[in-house]
Amino acid sequence: VTATGTPTPTLSEFGNLPSGITFTPGAGGTGTLAGTSSQTGSFQIGFIASNGQGSNATQLFTLTIGGLQITTTSPLPPLTEGSPYSTQLNASGGLPPLKWSRTAKLPRGLTLSKTGVLSGTVLATKVAPGTYAIPVKVTDATKRTHQTATETFQLQINS
Repeated sequence: VTATGTPTPTLSEFGNLPSGITFTPGAGGTGTLAGTSSQTGSFQIGFIASNGQGSNATQLFTLTIGGLQITTTSPLPPLTEGSPYSTQLNASGGLPPLKWSRTAKLPRGLTLSKTGVLSGTVLATKVAPGTYAIPVKVTDATKRTHQTATETFQLQINS
């Protein structure tokens, strides 16, 4: 956060910062809003710049913290039977570390690691070509109540 003026203003914060987020005033009319919060939602906050001359300047903001969400889009890159396959699933938000899991059976030969890597080799003798559903869940490390997000990806298996 930065405020300008002569003489150089000081900054202060007011409002409803979520837990884990702090405001630290700095030198030269600056300040830093930083941290990691397990709270999601919109939080009304404001900053006051004061330099002892005239009126203080006030600016209101809405800080929005989104929850855990899967950012990989469907369909996944296609897979060719008999060839090694690997793709990284991605998510944003939440409190690391994130843990991935499948929510139903995967096509034979594929596995999903706890870090979100879908990999393996699908054999033509075990799986027919076609489009398959890949249902997954990601869970964060928030205390008490973990945030979760689920998604079912489409995966084309080619011969």
